[in-house]
Amino acid sequence: MRFVVLAAFVLAASFDVALAQSWHGLRPLESTCDDVKRELGVDKCNFPESVYDLKEETVTVRFVTCPCAIRCYDSTRGWNVPRGTLLSIRRNFPNPRPVSESEFDISADKWSSFETDMIGHRVYSSDKDNISLSVLNGDLLTVSYDPDFEKHKDKRCRTKCRAPVFGGVKDIWLLGYGDVDIKVEEARLDRFANELKEHGKGVLGYIVAFDGCLQKGQAAARAKRAKKYLVSIKGIDPRQVIILNGGQRETIDFLLHVRSRRSPPPRISSYAVYPKS
Repeated sequence: MRFVVLAAFVLAASFDVALAQSWHGLRPLESTCDDVKRELGVDKCNFPESVYDLKEETVTVRFVTCPCAIRCYDSTRGWNVPRGTLLSIRRNFPNPRPVSESEFDISADKWSSFETDMIGHRVYSSDKDNISLSVLNGDLLTVSYDPDFEKHKDKRCRTKCRAPVFGGVKDIWLLGYGDVDIKVEEARLDRFANELKEHGKGVLGYIVAFDGCLQKGQAAARAKRAKKYLVSIKGIDPRQVIILNGGQRETIDFLLHVRSRRSPPPRISSYAVYPKS
C-alpha cells in the first residue's frame, strides 16, 4: 500500500511538471505545425512565425526554419531538428488580467524575479520550466515558453570549424543591414559612400553578402543593386567596390567594410552552407 501511494505521488508530480513545461500540450522542440493547428484550432502555420488572435489573448508561435549547417565557421549554433519544429510560444494579453495562482504560483521557490525601469513592472522566470512572465502591478502582460536547453542539449548543432582569416589587419567596419526597407538600406549605403570619398582612391569598399538559409541567391542580387546605387547615384568608381560572397546565415545579411588597398580582404566572420530545401 505504501508503495502504491508513493508511486501515485511520483506520477502526480511528474504530471505537474509536464503541464508546467507545455501549453495546450505544445512543447518547444517537440511539437510541430500539425500539433499547433490541432491544439489551437487554426488552419495554417506561417514560417518562421505565426500570430494567432484567440479569444482573450494573442499567441505568437515561432518555428525552427534553419537546420544545422553542412559546413560552418563560427556559425551561430541552432537546433538539429526538422524544419517546422516548434521553437517558442509567446502569449500576449491585450487586456491584462491578474496572475492566476492556479496557473502560475509566483510565490513558489522555483520563480526568480527582477524589477525593470517601468514602475510596477516585474519579470518572473522559472529556469526549471523555461517560462517567463511579464507582470505589471499584479496583472499578467505576457507569458513566454522557451526550449529546455538542458533537456535538449543533444539537439544543439555542433560547430565544426573556425572562421578563415584573411591576414591580421583589423577591419574598418560600418553598420551593415539585413532584410530592411530600401530607405534604410540607402541610408547605410550613403554613409558607406561618404567614407569611400573621404579616404579617396587609396581604399576599397567591400560589400559582404550573406544569403538567408531559405533565401538562396537573393543576397548577390541585392549586393549588385547596392553597388549600382553607389556608382550611379553616389558617383563611386565601380572598381572601388567589391562584392564578396559570405555564404549563408539564418537570415539575409550585408556587412560593409572600407579598407586600404594594401590590406587583405575583410575577415568573413561567419560562413555556412545549409541543406537544400
